Amino acid sequence: MNQVTKGKWVVKDFIAFTGNSIILTGTHKDALETQVFRSTIKAPRSTMISKAEGMHRVQANYNGRFLIDSYNSLQNPGTIELLDHTGKSMRTLLQSKTHLRIQKLHKRNYTP
Repeated sequence: MNQVTKGKWVVKDFIAFTGNSIILTGTHKDALETQVFRSTIKAPRSTMISKAEGMHRVQANYNGRFLIDSYNSLQNPGTIELLDHTGKSMRTLLQSKTHLRIQKLHKRNYTP
């Protein structure tokens, strides 16, 4: 097997093999974030396929064609999306609104 990534970033997890590429997670731009990447097997070229900032946790179906991307950030308390292997969002499965509840509780001195 050849090197499949290039640069000063950490690969955190290999998610799936999709024929001529690999889906993986890593810290590419910022060590405080985990993004999703597709990297070609023949040349060390990686493309970030996650679109939003934050910590992404990904699961793939049996052949890596579809991904469940669960992510959150300081601005987004939680989103779960169904993606294809290129990163295109097929459907948002869950969009958490928890941060709105926390803001309302804060305005009420933390009482419901």
